[in-house]
Amino acid sequence: MEETSNARPLFKLGFLLATFLGLIGIAFLVSRNILEKNTISKETILTAPFKNVLWQDFGMVVEPEIDLELKTVNRGYEKQAFLLDSGAVVSALPREVAEKLGQNLAFLPRSTFQGFGNTTTFAYQGEMKVKIGSEEAVLPVVFTEAMGTKAILGRKGFFEQFTISFDHQKQRVEIKK
Repeated sequence: MEETSNARPLFKLGFLLATFLGLIGIAFLVSRNILEKNTISKETILTAPFKNVLWQDFGMVVEPEIDLELKTVNRGYEKQAFLLDSGAVVSALPREVAEKLGQNLAFLPRSTFQGFGNTTTFAYQGEMKVKIGSEEAVLPVVFTEAMGTKAILGRKGFFEQFTISFDHQKQRVEIKK
């Protein structure tokens, strides 16, 4: 009789513990399902391989250069290579491209920009329409007076609309919506 009375509290404790753990498990599964359903899956809209560039002092270096379709006034969309630069505040194009985009520099706000090596140049604030995969985006851009300007895709507007991954293992850039 004494053995039965000692086993009963242990049985009750085991039952309560099993019930408690079971409820925690159910709560975990339900919350995981809810999180999975509410997570927005990001769709890859563009993947581009890194470009190998030979630098005089550094040898072969990879650059995240991507080709986008740039909307022009007379010729529709034209392919334009952009250096994807997460350190650049805004996208930049040479001033000669402004006319192709239907932008008159005389009517655009003029700014002073400080670049690499503290060089100062003037730039004109405008906008450009690009196709990134099948997505269209209107992005702020400056048209620079600096000689030898590369087309640069900077943070303002672009990084706010898209998720950008620099994958050095796979040697590519991925852009997701």
